[in-house]
Amino acid sequence: MTVFVLIIVVIGLVCLIIQRVGLPMRALPPPNGHLIGAVNDLADDPSRRDLFSSEAQRVVPFQMIYPAKARGTDATYMPDAGPQIDAFTRMHGWMFRGLVGRIGSLAAPWSDAAEPAAGGPFPVVVYLPGVTGYM
Repeated sequence: MTVFVLIIVVIGLVCLIIQRVGLPMRALPPPNGHLIGAVNDLADDPSRRDLFSSEAQRVVPFQMIYPAKARGTDATYMPDAGPQIDAFTRMHGWMFRGLVGRIGSLAAPWSDAAEPAAGGPFPVVVYLPGVTGYM
């Protein structure tokens, strides 16, 4: 029994090392063409309960990304990622934290609160990926 537990622990440690060394989180590529601005905010949905906390109503974070005229404040790919990573780790296991645990510190290819570009026309893209169907 102890040999089996030791083998499982060694396999787990090897997987952690492979994640950190073999699958490093790299910076996202810089934008090609226009500079990119972004606005992050929250929308309340009083008709639904929050799945990941005891809040009475669902709070849905969203991000609007747009062509920018000038750079704004440097942004991270997923600001305040801690609570989301904790929730997904509880749902999907410890491997999730190992694979994407550093996503909150990645530099984003956009900047926050950048001045929008004038002119156009610019495309509008609506992207609702959801995460395992919970959005």
